[in-house]
This record gives sequence, structure tokens and C-alpha cells, in this order.
Amino acid sequence: MLEKNKMLKKLTIYELKKTWKTVALICGIILGAGLFMGVFHIYSLTDNRDAISETMYDIATLITFLYMMLIPSMVVLATVFLSKRYYKSLYMSEGYFSFTLPASVTEVVSSKMLVGVIWVIATMVSACISLFLTLVIGGGAIKDLATGDLGYLFWVWVVFMGLAIVNIFVCNLSVTVGRLWTKHKLIGTVLCFGCLWTVIGTLAGIFNYIMVMIACYVTTGPIYDWPEEAIYVFLAVDVICAGVLCYILNRVSVAVTDRTLNLE
Repeated sequence: MLEKNKMLKKLTIYELKKTWKTVALICGIILGAGLFMGVFHIYSLTDNRDAISETMYDIATLITFLYMMLIPSMVVLATVFLSKRYYKSLYMSEGYFSFTLPASVTEVVSSKMLVGVIWVIATMVSACISLFLTLVIGGGAIKDLATGDLGYLFWVWVVFMGLAIVNIFVCNLSVTVGRLWTKHKLIGTVLCFGCLWTVIGTLAGIFNYIMVMIACYVTTGPIYDWPEEAIYVFLAVDVICAGVLCYILNRVSVAVTDRTLNLE
């Protein structure tokens, strides 16, 4: 068991060294954008339209829009890069070297998944810090709004963090299944990705509906009058379910990879 843990650690460190530069660049862009937004007081400008020219207002609005588009775009870019790296390091020339090491398929695949989770978390933390820089340095009415709802914003960030982590597992499994389509790997990957998220979204909706119905039976009053603890219970259950889902997706990726290697 100890030797297996050592091999998983070595594979993870190797993968981190191979990917950190690109992820660091993406995180740097996100942080730089937040600093830029704060320094130039974009939100302050848009909150005081009468005090500035129409041209400056339009520029401020455009930059704000671009910034809000940049953050999710960088997160998506990081996910695409990690999934592409997952494919190249497992199923192309580098993959042959990986599978000649004294490591099981589970350790090799899991190390790639673990690195994906680490970098997704780093990207999401960078996005959070970027928004913080924008609010604190830039100020404006949005700063006052955020200050009053920090608890709510934190839980929203936790939810998005969970979705981003699940998404990297979904992307990697889609790549694993998509490569089975010898001549149309990209089409297979996209179809698998869409089907997986459709199933996950449907099951999540049904499960959360059941939780709400159970809560209605054990509590009194309308939903908006429920105690705050009820929301935390829902979030805790969703986080646990997300963890179980990630484990299942990882095991399926390992199983498919192991089976195709044996067939080849």
C-alpha cells in the first residue's frame, strides 16, 4: 500500500511539473484582469454616469462586460487545456511510457484526475481573488453590496467550485470514451460530454426536488421562511453527492482505459 501511494505521489508531482506553467499563465491573466479593473475604478465610473462623459461611460461598460466574460472563459480554457493534456499524456506517445512504469492503471489515471482537480481549484481561487481585488480597490456600489452578502457569495463560490471539479471529471471521462470512436474522436467526446451532463443534471434536479419535499414534510412554513441551517444541509448533501459522483467517474475512466489497453 505504501509503495502504491509513493507511485501515485510521484506521478502526480510529475504531472504538476508538466502543467504548472500554462495554468500559472491563466491564473496570472485572471489576477491581472482583477487588478486592472480595480485600479481603473470601472465600477465606480459606471455608478456615477452623470459625472463622466458618455464616451467614458461606454468604455467603462465595455471593459466591465469584457472582464465578466474573461473570468469564465479562462476557467473553461484551463479545463480544455487539462483535458487535452489528459488525452495526450494517456493515449498518445507519452501514454506508452506512462503504462510501462511500475504503476497500475488506477494510479496513472487517478494522478491525472488529481492534478486536474488541483489546477481547477487554483483557477477558481484566482477568480475569487480577482473579484476581491476588483471590489476592494475599485470600490463603488457593488463593494457595499458584496460586503453585506459575503456569506451568500461564499456559498455561491463553493457551488461553482463543486461544478468545476465535477466538470473536469466529466471532461476526462468524455475524452476516454471519445477515443473509442477511432475516426471521429472529437464527435464522440462532445456527444459523451453532452449526455453525461444531461444525465447528471436530470438526476441532480430529481434528487434536490426530493430533498425539498422531505424538508417540506419535516418543517413548517414556506420555503423562503426556512431556517438558514436547512440551506447548509442541502449544500452539504450536494457536496457529498458531488464527491461520490467524482469517484464514480474516475472509476469508470480507469475501467474503460484498463479494458481498452488489454484489448490492444
